[in-house]
Amino acid sequence: MKNLALLFVVAVFAFFVSNNSVFGQSANCQLDLSSSWAVTPDWTSFDSVDSIVCAGSTVTFSIDLDAVYAWDIVGDYPIPGGFVRGGNSNTISETTGMLNIPGDYQFLITIYGSGCNRDTTLYVSVLNPPVADVVADDQTVCAGTTVNFTANGGTPGSSTYDWTVNGNPAPGYDPALETYSYVPVDGDIVNCSISNGACSDDDDTPIVMTVYDNPVPVASFDDLNLQGHFCDGQTATLNEISGDSNITSWEFFVGGTPVVEPDSSYSWSVDLSQDGQNAYVVVTDVNGCQGTSSTLTIDVDQLPDLTVTPIPSSTCNGEYMSIELSGFDGETTGPWDVEFWNPAHDTQYPVVNSSPVLPVSGVVNVDVDIPYGTPGVHVKVIETTTGCTNF
Repeated sequence: MKNLALLFVVAVFAFFVSNNSVFGQSANCQLDLSSSWAVTPDWTSFDSVDSIVCAGSTVTFSIDLDAVYAWDIVGDYPIPGGFVRGGNSNTISETTGMLNIPGDYQFLITIYGSGCNRDTTLYVSVLNPPVADVVADDQTVCAGTTVNFTANGGTPGSSTYDWTVNGNPAPGYDPALETYSYVPVDGDIVNCSISNGACSDDDDTPIVMTVYDNPVPVASFDDLNLQGHFCDGQTATLNEISGDSNITSWEFFVGGTPVVEPDSSYSWSVDLSQDGQNAYVVVTDVNGCQGTSSTLTIDVDQLPDLTVTPIPSSTCNGEYMSIELSGFDGETTGPWDVEFWNPAHDTQYPVVNSSPVLPVSGVVNVDVDIPYGTPGVHVKVIETTTGCTNF
């Protein structure tokens, strides 16, 4: 009875071994108590085998065994059973040829022991490499221009995009985006490496940027005395004086109103409404680049509206007349001088003592040597800063 029980246990164990996987691998074992049948390869050695490779790559299957075993590798590249290798050794190290045909392939590795075989299947996906093509919306720009770059050849949403400027990581790029925006300087080299996980490619002819400097215009008023100060009604001239021979067009702005001129100056008649307004010039050069000058302020000086009263109302020959001047209060410009002329404005009458320093608050008296019989006196006001005058 004891022998029968032993035979039953052995038979059950033999049935179990011949119909299940051992350590997760396929098994085809025959019970042989006189041999070392338990082949236990360390399949983790194949963890380093790439499961995704780029077309044109090779794959190496390498493992060390604890003894000499017969083994074979059967793969379905490029057709089922198209790859076959085998040997009898205590190591396996086999490299495929170039895997040039994209697709998903299986490689079955079997190790034959004494009455017991072990096998494992490796899966390898061969991918087409991307073909990177980097383009820019403009390769020749003016300084300060934002340029948009696009890398074609990837799969948006799954590919990664590594942008570079002059071989270094591009500032602020997003590896998930096939587009990149950047303000380049002259000579910058912009490229992108597209990767699908196993394969990557960058453009063999990256974008080389040409960036022109912007012109730097200089605005200047052409007036009689002080920059920016004008008399009401005076002709003002705004000049661009940088001397840049590459400038081809000039646009002058006075009080926000643009005027295009064929050369580097613009003249207009100043009036009081322009007091405090800005003036500047925008230029364009032969490269299509623009520059804006600094801003000048227009200062329109208004002369006082004087009241002239003679004291007394007539004079005798050889005597002088005292004239009372008023109307300076509230004026913000100046200083002024006054002169006294005949109505025809061709004869000036001298001041007897000294001319007053104006403006003054209130009334000022001036003694003027006026010939007998003079029908009237005209007072000429002169602003000493600008030379503005009126009678």
